[in-house]
Amino acid sequence: MNGWTSPEGILYIKETLCTLLPWPNSPHNWQVNSTANILEENNQLVIVACGEGKTAVAYLHHILISHLSKKPLRSLPPFVRSIRSTTVVLMITPLIDVGLCQVEEMSRMGVRVVLLDKETVREAHQKGKNLLKEVEQGKWSVIIVSPERLNSPEFERIVQNEWFRKLLALYVINEAHVVLPWAADFCEAYGQINHFIVRIPVGIPVLAMSRTLGSEAKTSLTKFLGFCDGTYQTIQRSCE
Repeated sequence: MNGWTSPEGILYIKETLCTLLPWPNSPHNWQVNSTANILEENNQLVIVACGEGKTAVAYLHHILISHLSKKPLRSLPPFVRSIRSTTVVLMITPLIDVGLCQVEEMSRMGVRVVLLDKETVREAHQKGKNLLKEVEQGKWSVIIVSPERLNSPEFERIVQNEWFRKLLALYVINEAHVVLPWAADFCEAYGQINHFIVRIPVGIPVLAMSRTLGSEAKTSLTKFLGFCDGTYQTIQRSCE
């Protein structure tokens, strides 16, 4: 059966994104393949150097689905079995500066993204807004949080909210190469990132992204995340 990861699906994703993105050279083939994996709900490990467009794989599927949701289902290819008009991506990032750069990039692409840290929550409160409530209600398409906030009681209430669980479409672990070293050295919260996987609905794909990952570190990380052989896809480009 044809699906998103079939040759027909890959071509459809690329041709559609080419009409939606303001990029002169269109999306890279590896970005299209990663997007197809997300749409097929496949777990994956993406290892790509900085500046190569790694962050885009966390939101290209959202841009595509948002576009397709405006069309009648009968007008779409047969492998498009259903379309959700609203989805949420939850991204874990280790550094505020990294999160701010991702917010800037996604905002330029028209994606509603929020970095949920102490500063943004406080600023929103001063303006009479409750960011946590907005996240719970699905008003933001991409939510970027630290491992510490991910494991907080306030975020646990969001994760257990039935509406939020229905909207959640992707769990992203950014800078995945630091997860195990930092968990062992000084940041216990990083060691809890894999526990979160069992707290989200079954079938939500996990995307681990890294700029570098040696063979031994890759084995340790995939074991930590519960990625068994044959149950996830790897996209790796030379970091040289």
